[in-house]
Amino acid sequence: MSLNRRVRTGPAGSDDEVLFARVEDAVQVHDFLVNRLDKYSEQIATPFELASASAGNQLLLMKNDNDICGLLYFEKTGNTSHLKEWLVDEKSRGMQTGSKLMKKYFSLCSDCTRFILWVKSGNEPAIMKYIHYGYATDNLVDRIFIRNL
Repeated sequence: MSLNRRVRTGPAGSDDEVLFARVEDAVQVHDFLVNRLDKYSEQIATPFELASASAGNQLLLMKNDNDICGLLYFEKTGNTSHLKEWLVDEKSRGMQTGSKLMKKYFSLCSDCTRFILWVKSGNEPAIMKYIHYGYATDNLVDRIFIRNL
């Protein structure tokens, strides 16, 4: 497996339905990720990392009642923002959840001039979404070797 880095420049709009995660949300967010991602091929953030991201306003959520329907986790350093996780629950897809999260993210990082992320090679649905939001390949590849036990 390999990861390809993508990069985007420039800001975008905002959406008020998107909330900052609270530190108390870290365990619920971790469970959301663990139940939807492959622990062998994904680097799932720990509850501590998610609590730290929440404290730094770098974890965005959309909820339906008390259930998470989408999240976006990022780190911002100087003029660069690294999108670490963008995930929408299967039941909430096609309802603009991901779009609202992404627009809020770009709005929060409007002072950034570079946006980076890593995406699995061959994950065409995700790659097409990133292209839609202006990300382009920058030809940096990270090879990942997985040993399933």
